[in-house]
Amino acid sequence: MNSIGYESIIKSLSSALAFLKQRQLSSGEFICMVADDETLTLNLREDSSPFITQHILYSLQTANLPICDHIIRKSREFLASEAWPGGVWRYWSKRHPGSLFIPPTTDDTSCNAFLMSNRGENTDLIRKIILGNRNADKIYYNWILPRVYHLRYPQTWPALMHIVRSPSKLRLFFRSGYNKPHPAHVDVVVNANVVLFLGENSATAPAVKWIKQVVESGTEATSDRCYQSKYVLYYALLRCDRAGIRAFDSLKGLIANRLTEDLKNPDKLSIMEKAISLIILTEWAFDVPEIGKTVRYLLNSQRLDGSWPISVFCYGGYNKKTCRFWGSEELVTAFCLEALARYQPFQAHNQQEP
Repeated sequence: MNSIGYESIIKSLSSALAFLKQRQLSSGEFICMVADDETLTLNLREDSSPFITQHILYSLQTANLPICDHIIRKSREFLASEAWPGGVWRYWSKRHPGSLFIPPTTDDTSCNAFLMSNRGENTDLIRKIILGNRNADKIYYNWILPRVYHLRYPQTWPALMHIVRSPSKLRLFFRSGYNKPHPAHVDVVVNANVVLFLGENSATAPAVKWIKQVVESGTEATSDRCYQSKYVLYYALLRCDRAGIRAFDSLKGLIANRLTEDLKNPDKLSIMEKAISLIILTEWAFDVPEIGKTVRYLLNSQRLDGSWPISVFCYGGYNKKTCRFWGSEELVTAFCLEALARYQPFQAHNQQEP
């Protein structure tokens, strides 16, 4: 197998960063797109959300490339401006008319609060809001609403009252939403991101147990109506691992084996799925030959403007005939950038540079 040139990876990373810098809005936001079909071609249009920017910010920070500091700073400013009272986030941005109807989400809030806590910012109130937002089985709900467990945390009540200040709009959202949202919905990736934020402790033990059962049984795609992807769940577990959470160590071998087998049939995977697989394998199974092949594929599939093609990242429910599909060229590009930057031979070479 021919070696992969250090210079070719540098060129690819520089091109990807140039694309992201050019596509970042003046507010710091990265565009999210939504379509009516899984190929993201039917009625494709913009759908403003801090969700995509949060994921791109994490990938850029993880890539640890100093030349992207400006992009990171603008992304942080945008995300900070999107926080609602109590330090919670909604899926749609404040400039999206849907933000007036949709409640905050546990997923967006946990991911953004994790980034905040890593910078040393106070997230105590957000923690209490999330801790109260779980069901009788101690599994965390998708939607942040006033719950029975919040009675334990009086500090959360003002923020929760703000969420329900327009009950008619909330009722309209839950009754007429295209993906049939329900206040009691729980999803596995959402709970993995809660574990990322809250850490491994008694409050997250039931969620950890459920997540492990899902992975071991291979039911990832049917345990999350929003993501429907084992790749996204595995990436969420990798983020937990990077944060020092050891609860999922027993799953590493199983996940690495599954991804290695998947990469033996690469035509069945999207570029985003290849990139996520590469990110995980470079840390959990860095010596498998599929890694080098996937690096070459990403380098060869990068477009002239530095980007990679859009892929579906999240779904609006299980019914593919009626739901919507979200994705972003910028997000796929960030995953590919992270994968190439974390590629170990590149890292080793980079560390030797003066």
